[in-house]
Amino acid sequence: MMLRHLLIFLGLTVWLSAFGFPSYAQAVEVKIALDAEPVSLDPHEQLSEGALQYSHTVFDPLVRWRKDGSFEPRLATSWEMINDKTMRLHLRKGVTFHSGNPFTASDVAFTLRRLKRSTDFKALFDVIVDSEIIDPYTIDIHTRNPFPLLLNTLAYVFTIDEKFYRSRDDIIKFGHSFASNHEGDRTVYCA
Repeated sequence: MMLRHLLIFLGLTVWLSAFGFPSYAQAVEVKIALDAEPVSLDPHEQLSEGALQYSHTVFDPLVRWRKDGSFEPRLATSWEMINDKTMRLHLRKGVTFHSGNPFTASDVAFTLRRLKRSTDFKALFDVIVDSEIIDPYTIDIHTRNPFPLLLNTLAYVFTIDEKFYRSRDDIIKFGHSFASNHEGDRTVYCA
């Protein structure tokens, strides 16, 4: 029932107040249509079409494919290869999670570590051996070998709020983990 009539609050009060609207805004009901109902609200629990459709509706990835096959900047605004096994990502500033916590490189590093523990996603992220935070809005991704498909892999990174999920980030396949029951990490991104 919850997934059929998904209420997405998305920090509406924070978002509206950023544009000068009074902070007494009312929550609104947003209905979304998906081909398949996702089995979890955790974006890292299951790699399936329904879960990806849901994740793209509620979260923002680091990058996203365009129709022509190129990549559109999302939470990563730009990227560059530092060497044949290191990609530097420059992250969008001014983004907050639903919790009110700011989005930073630490959240990306936390999410990458979590994805490497996910039963469904770990094979995709096995190529990544480490991430190095350069500053709050810059992170280097180090791969095991030269990997020209790294941007393709990063399109599956739906970053979660490290402060909100710290010590509550278990991934339980078809279970009731904290993340599958709490969507407190949705990003509020205003272009």
